[in-house]
Order: sequence, then C-alpha cells, then structure tokens
Amino acid sequence: MFGLFGREKMASSETKVLTTTTPMHGEIFNAVVDLMHQNEWKFQQLEGGAAIRFVLNGEEIMIHTRVLIYEDDRLIIVLTKLPAAAPKERRIEAMKLISKINWLSSVGSLEIDMDDGYIHYKSSIDAEGTEVTAQTIKNIVDPCIHGMDRYGGAIMRVIFGGMSADEAFKLARADKDSDDE
Repeated sequence: MFGLFGREKMASSETKVLTTTTPMHGEIFNAVVDLMHQNEWKFQQLEGGAAIRFVLNGEEIMIHTRVLIYEDDRLIIVLTKLPAAAPKERRIEAMKLISKINWLSSVGSLEIDMDDGYIHYKSSIDAEGTEVTAQTIKNIVDPCIHGMDRYGGAIMRVIFGGMSADEAFKLARADKDSDDE
C-alpha cells in the first residue's frame, strides 16, 4: 500500500524503461495509453507497468509528466516535474509564488519539497465506482500540463533569475490575461 499523500520521485537512475508494447491489461492503464495515442504523444511505460511517462515542449520549459496507475486501488496520480530543483536559498520565495498560484487553481496544485527543492504540479483522482476513459485521464492530465506550462517559466525566474514571487506572479498573470483577449 502507498501513502495517499506520499510522493514518488520523478527521476531515478535505477528506473528501467520498458517498451510501450509491454502488456498490461487494466482499464486505467488502457485509458492512459488511449489518451497518449489520441494525442500522438510518445511515451514510455516504466518498470512494473504502474507508470507512464512522457515529455512535451512547453512555452518556456520542457514538461516532464508521469502518470502513476494504481489499478487495484482505482487511483490515478499525475505529476509534472519542473526540470530543475530550487536552490535552498530560493525555496521560500518559490513557496510564496506556489502559494499564490495554488490559490487560483481549481484542479490540482503545485508542491515543493523544502528539503530538496523538488517541485511538481499534481492532480489525482480516486476512480472507484466509475468507468475510466481517455477523457477521464485527460481531465486530470491537462491541468498538470497546462499549470506547469503556464507557471513553470515564472517559477524558474524566481528560483534562478532572482525575481520576487510577486513580480513573477504578476508577469505570469499578465501573460495569461493577454492570452484571454
């Protein structure tokens, strides 16, 4: 069993990648694979078949995504990882920005590990008693991808460019507001 609020690190030197043709028969896994094919996203099934990862080009950053699949528990967790960890001296400022962003988020949230600076956007669903389709998976994958795409650059400006959380947030919101026009 896993901790509901636990996390799995996105990168591991010990992770073995299997081909996408490795058989895994389960409704959730099949729905994830269907979404990958519908979007023509290249993906890798990770060892054990309980996770799929893929990388997309965002506006400012590469979006590294992992879909964790717990068929028996009917749980799906999606994580999009920021490509770099926050240096210790910038973690408080990054946390301030993350808090501002999360206040506006309706699905999913950004999280930072204050010990190692690891940052990801997370969305999940307990699918017990429901049919899981590619659309179900899309509904939890999209907020992670769009959230990291929208705010990943702002976070990077805070952690590596020395920008304040307030400045980065205003800039990210101004970009969003101009996109809506």
